[in-house]
Amino acid sequence: MAEWLRWRAGRLGSGYRKMLLAHVDLGDGLDLLGFDAWLIDYAPGASIPPHIDAVPFARHFRLNLVLATGGARFDGRSIWRLGERVIFFRPDLASHGVAPCARRRVVLSVGWATRRARDGK
Repeated sequence: MAEWLRWRAGRLGSGYRKMLLAHVDLGDGLDLLGFDAWLIDYAPGASIPPHIDAVPFARHFRLNLVLATGGARFDGRSIWRLGERVIFFRPDLASHGVAPCARRRVVLSVGWATRRARDGK
């Protein structure tokens, strides 16, 4: 995978960059469809505007482990959190973002997708 372990600009164009650490696609035959892991690096002043990561065919879960807060907070509804360092949320259902950072912020973000339940959730 050519994009693995290489920094690239974040897709929202707000000054952060990300590095793909792992990506596994398990396909349609299982309830767990796949997972990924990213290292996200925010320069001072970088942010992520509020957004939803729509995944029409699956339920998307994400666990963010904040290695350096950068003086910024995660803005969004979480399923569970431990202060500002460990945040478990559904990026496909809840708007989420990060306010502008005063200092460098670094996050290890692990996500996975599961087959949607029969009721669509």
